[in-house]
Amino acid sequence: MEATKTLIFMDLESTGLFDDSYSDPLINPGPPKDLTRRLENIIRSDGRQKPHITEISLISIPSKLFKEASKQLNKELNIRNNQLVDFFIPVITNIQTRQINPKLNSTEWANYELLRMNKPNVIQLRREDLELKNTFAEEWPGFHQMLSIAPKPACLIAHNGICFDFRLLMHELIQSNLLEKWPIPEGVYFLDTLSSLPDIENSFDNEVEITTRNVNWKYIISQNEEEEEENEEEIDNNEGTTVNFENLIRAPPTEEQLQKTPDFNKKQNEKKEIGRKGAKRCLFGSSTSTSNQPPTPVTFMRTESWSPAKRRRINSQYFGRNREGNWDFNSHQAKRESVGRGKRTLLALQERFFVNGLFSSHRAQGDAEALLQCCLAYGDDFLSYMDKHRAAFPIECFRENINYF
Repeated sequence: MEATKTLIFMDLESTGLFDDSYSDPLINPGPPKDLTRRLENIIRSDGRQKPHITEISLISIPSKLFKEASKQLNKELNIRNNQLVDFFIPVITNIQTRQINPKLNSTEWANYELLRMNKPNVIQLRREDLELKNTFAEEWPGFHQMLSIAPKPACLIAHNGICFDFRLLMHELIQSNLLEKWPIPEGVYFLDTLSSLPDIENSFDNEVEITTRNVNWKYIISQNEEEEEENEEEIDNNEGTTVNFENLIRAPPTEEQLQKTPDFNKKQNEKKEIGRKGAKRCLFGSSTSTSNQPPTPVTFMRTESWSPAKRRRINSQYFGRNREGNWDFNSHQAKRESVGRGKRTLLALQERFFVNGLFSSHRAQGDAEALLQCCLAYGDDFLSYMDKHRAAFPIECFRENINYF
């Protein structure tokens, strides 16, 4: 596929969830290869009771600027020794956010307010905030214009998008009779990070697992240990050399003596340089790699160019010795970090890379910005995956069968 030119991060707020299992990210974690057909099937399976959009936000960024921001994040993490991120990477984006009047009747408004009071941290927009706003049909042409002028190919990106955001957006377009005049423009695709980010991390596991299995680590690590012992012994010998400065003042050394004097400062600098080189190889977080720990296969990999997400995933604790004395990478243990209840939500994704509480919005624009920052941690790996796996919206099938609903 042609390289994606524009990334558009998207998030919706709504009056509630769909009344089925599709909205639960744990029920359908692995979509089939045909994402367009999967989205179509989910939409067709919906009944008449569906939530409505109350807020929509699109954040658009050229892929070139995304790549530059990702490199900046990697640079900052190298400087900070790969600690959890407690800052935002400044990214220049185009943003369009609108609150939407869902046009509810009195009973629906009462149910909405009850839900908001029960979950104030999830649903924050009051009835008073929404009743005076425009409807989706009135606001959508503005979003359509934003999508139309974005350099193509463009990709809409949302977390749990297939089961919620893209699904709800398609329903609003269908119910408002906008597919004919204001459809999602040609050349705009979609990608769901709920499934794509675990796929990317699985590729990290597979790559390192194969590399670890096919290298004779016994030889490499033993050679490294011998070199380190030689360096330490040489430095220790030099450190044991003493100089009587009083005698030097009385009788300066001859030229022959100077040639035999060890270059103490040079050795000290070499020792410091060895320490600096070791620091560059540490993994994500100070707890994952220290200079006192024995070397593992990751010690000898070029981790400096890895994305923050890859360094976070390929942790030294996942390596272990096998019966033959070689090393294995335990990909099953690595997967436990992102598998299980609550571990694939947007909040859990943020907590992997960012200090807890850095993102706490539960509003459309804030969550879209948080998703952008999280995807920056995957860098070029995310861009490559998107170019291969982005999917087209099922517009034509619903345009042709508009009376189906």
